[in-house]
Amino acid sequence: MQVFRHYCRPKFLGSLNKTLSDEEKFIIQSTPFGWLIVLDGNLKLNRCLLRELCTRWVERSHGFVVNSRVVPFTLLDVCLGIGLRVLRDKFDLQKTENNCKSMSFFKSSHVSVKMIYDEIVKRCNECSIHDFCRLYILLGMSEFLFPSRMGLVLGGLFRVVDDLGELGRFNWGGLVYDFLDQKKTNATYIHVRGCVYLMQIWALEHLFSYKRQMPRIGNRYPRITHWMDVRLSDIEIASGLQQNVVKVVDMLRQAKEQQVVISNLEKELKELQEFLSARAKSSVHDSPSVDDDEHLQTSYVDDKDEPDEQGILEGQDLPEEQGLPDEQGLPEEQHVPEQQDVLEDQDVPQEQDVPEDQDGGEEKSNIFTRVKHRARKRVKSVVMKSP
Repeated sequence: MQVFRHYCRPKFLGSLNKTLSDEEKFIIQSTPFGWLIVLDGNLKLNRCLLRELCTRWVERSHGFVVNSRVVPFTLLDVCLGIGLRVLRDKFDLQKTENNCKSMSFFKSSHVSVKMIYDEIVKRCNECSIHDFCRLYILLGMSEFLFPSRMGLVLGGLFRVVDDLGELGRFNWGGLVYDFLDQKKTNATYIHVRGCVYLMQIWALEHLFSYKRQMPRIGNRYPRITHWMDVRLSDIEIASGLQQNVVKVVDMLRQAKEQQVVISNLEKELKELQEFLSARAKSSVHDSPSVDDDEHLQTSYVDDKDEPDEQGILEGQDLPEEQGLPDEQGLPEEQHVPEQQDVLEDQDVPQEQDVPEDQDGGEEKSNIFTRVKHRARKRVKSVVMKSP
């Protein structure tokens, strides 16, 4: 029977958490590793669950086989589990720099987790508060996030913890995910390095839905603070996984993915609304205004009504002396074709005596002289006609 071993035990970290001051807690919580102050030294990983998960791991799919289905273990599980970001830049964990301030506290180039704890206890009252926080975070990384079989501290961590304000710009979630690995030393023992407790958080989130206890204060984030007090017995794990009575629940991941899709759709909808609003404003600015349309319509109506007003004036009873001029009356009489046809069809003898003008001028042989002494037929304007 194979035996799986891990080294993710926050024993020293839990001991220091009992003596932290408020100022030290404030500085630590301002970094991405603020949740380290709530870890208990008695935090344990169930060995039976570790064995079941390691034997069900599929490297090509990066997931665990449950009920003939591969449930993936992704960066999102790391982000939700321990609250570390999975974006930004990564760095080389193995690269060592001797001129680091955190490295100057130790005389040896090979620093172990026990040496960091002893240095913190020894310099507890001597070093500054920022130096204490640097060593504390270095201890938390080496003991819980990047633990190894020999208990040695990775050389690349010394340079990073020198500047506490720059810790947030690194892809810590991706580094933890890549560091998690298992190595077989022989046919019996398999050593699993890295933050193995993430596997138990994953199992509690996706499996054993009846263990999803909701405390009165609600869900906690990161999820390690919610599940670290939950215990699973070996019998419960073995019987559940072997008899296939454990149901795979992926509600948290689905809700997260749906939330991302909804946020993207809301963003696209907002951009579309802004585009349509800008387009509507530009079209209103380019089109003629309402006042211009009213002005054009008014001028058109005025031009159309001018001839009618002249016709109304002509239809009024004016004295004969103020009748039409000799040459100006002709265009107005052309609007009455019936009158012209009647006058042209009548047989007017040329021998008929037509009175001469009062001034004694010569007789004019035109249509005006023919109808001058006859009764005028007045035509009513179209505007004045009744409907």
